Amino acid sequence: MPTSKFRGYLDELEVLFYPMGDSLELLLQIDCRARGLGGIFSEAMGTDESFVRLHLYERNLARGAHSVAQGLEEVISKHL
Repeated sequence: MPTSKFRGYLDELEVLFYPMGDSLELLLQIDCRARGLGGIFSEAMGTDESFVRLHLYERNLARGAHSVAQGLEEVISKHL
């Protein structure tokens, strides 16, 4: 269950981590919460989920957890 910033916007967020040598690949399944009539139809038809692939390279990870979290928030926000 999403907390804080995305509470009320997401039903679920699933993340798979794949170490890839000099990078970390993330596979995100972003399941949006039904909002309004369009959201209800999307949920009923199963189109309320987005699948996103993201690569975090050493230079991204070296910036620290706050920077990585900020980047993830931006990616997730684009799919709401």
